[in-house]
Amino acid sequence: MDTQTTALIPQDDWYAVIDLVTQSVDSPHSKRAYSRALIDFLDWYERNGRPPFSKATINAYREALLQAGKSRSSINQALSAIRKLAGEAADN
Repeated sequence: MDTQTTALIPQDDWYAVIDLVTQSVDSPHSKRAYSRALIDFLDWYERNGRPPFSKATINAYREALLQAGKSRSSINQALSAIRKLAGEAADN
């Protein structure tokens, strides 16, 4: 991820990008899990003032998930969804 990127996605486009991400996975379970993970991430992102979309921001989100008591597998799934989000945002 580019640490200099200052904006993730315009808020109006979030659901369109989430849809792109969920279309890129086959399993219905993964689609639901990725959608939920991205909605949660974007909610956190918004509540934290839309910081630069950088490795530091993702690490801060990971720490927030740890502090919230999320399991390692839940955190890894969320991070996987965020990686897909970054890839789709870069490609589109």
